[in-house]
Amino acid sequence: MKRHILKAMAVGAVAGAIAFSACSSGTTTGGNGGSGGTGGSAGGGSGGGNQGQTITVTADITADTTWTTGNTYLLDKHVYVGNATGDLAGAVTTLTIQPGVVIKGKEGTSVVITRTGKINAVGTAAAPIIFTSAKAVGDRDRGDWGGVVLLGRGKANFSAAADGGTMGGESFIEGFPASGNKTLFGGQDEAWNCGTIKYARVEFAGYRLAPNNELNSITLGACGSGTMLDYVQVHMGLDDGIELFGGSANLKHAVISRMEDDGLDWDNGWSGKAQFVIVMQEPAHGASGIEADNDATGSNSMPRSNPEVWNATFIGRSLSPPATEDGNNNRGIHLRRNTAARMGNLIVTGFGSLGVQIESPGTAASFTASDSFIKNSIFFNNPNVGYTNDIAALADGGTVNVDLRPDGGSFDDSFNEETYLMGQANRVAAPGITLPLNLSSPVFKPAAGSAALSGSGSPPAGGFFDVGVTFVGAVGADDWTAGWTAYPNN
Repeated sequence: MKRHILKAMAVGAVAGAIAFSACSSGTTTGGNGGSGGTGGSAGGGSGGGNQGQTITVTADITADTTWTTGNTYLLDKHVYVGNATGDLAGAVTTLTIQPGVVIKGKEGTSVVITRTGKINAVGTAAAPIIFTSAKAVGDRDRGDWGGVVLLGRGKANFSAAADGGTMGGESFIEGFPASGNKTLFGGQDEAWNCGTIKYARVEFAGYRLAPNNELNSITLGACGSGTMLDYVQVHMGLDDGIELFGGSANLKHAVISRMEDDGLDWDNGWSGKAQFVIVMQEPAHGASGIEADNDATGSNSMPRSNPEVWNATFIGRSLSPPATEDGNNNRGIHLRRNTAARMGNLIVTGFGSLGVQIESPGTAASFTASDSFIKNSIFFNNPNVGYTNDIAALADGGTVNVDLRPDGGSFDDSFNEETYLMGQANRVAAPGITLPLNLSSPVFKPAAGSAALSGSGSPPAGGFFDVGVTFVGAVGADDWTAGWTAYPNN
């Protein structure tokens, strides 16, 4: 989680229209497609038609636009999607991306859905949409390009001076200079729809603008409850996998693989829902499976970060003895700075430092008051200074105290993670997932007879969560990751 820059008052609309051009390179990649079906990547045939072209995108998208199956789109800049004036009262501009489209980003590029834009990127299991590096296969790496950014008008917990300091102001999203209005997010529309991304992969993203000011693979700023990410994978990103700043966007069937920093990250009042989430670290990289704040200062600002997460699998770097990477401890779940969280049916395994850390009095108090919970979960093989199967650090009187402050106090008011967790139907048990994973073809499905195939809790009814779940972790008998995910090294 990195910083972002607050803006206390609205920025005026950008004057003038910004034209969109998608200039073809003139290169046809395939010729006739033959009699086959729609291909899963650029150049795949679609009936007997043309296999498609590489189209260079050189300007912002200010009118409804469709990127079509069979084509590859090469980003030549940060491409902003939104109306030409930036007027929030104006028409919303939609970028539609069809199944099988490949989007390639050069250094210093990204796709940014502004507050006057919307994305409709819906692939299929057979033809996922792929956002990837413009470099050749074999030369690709983390941070080659910027990733996908969705900015909305939902609520976040920073104030706006113009409305007397009440919450729901505006901010500039991290990873960009703090200027203009195209990178602003925030407002009062809790249901704001930034769009849908489904059956899509984002690879080798996370461009670094400056130290502590980086883009994630997918970044959401104040996207409301109308926003949906489903069957998405982020892979080999430079910073975090998916980070949500405020809003109430929802996430389902997500694979976050081999991130440089954290897997799932939230801040500034995110209150959405997530189910079936996998975070897979690698031996050389990865800080926390989850890193979560209410805000950067740990204030009591409202809305409070308080999402609900069910059926997730967090697989750590499996380092022994415990170690740090880039100064980061390797934690499964790191809840800090006054966040709340409701979580159940988790697997947390293979983290080199500890399984769960509650780090702030406000966060600890939310667990004590039952506003937050972690229950019906499995913790296994999270070593900590001579212990091998601790579900959490012995934070209050054991072999190690990770919560001590220099003044002798504790960051979490002596909240005992282990005592709490063992009282919430959590278990120390082998989840049936063999570690270390094969990084090129990982298997997240628990083995037959695994403890993870029973002992689950019931997510709340109400339309979003699959409530008939009988397993712990993200994957049960049906491996929903098969067929559309990929794990390239470069």
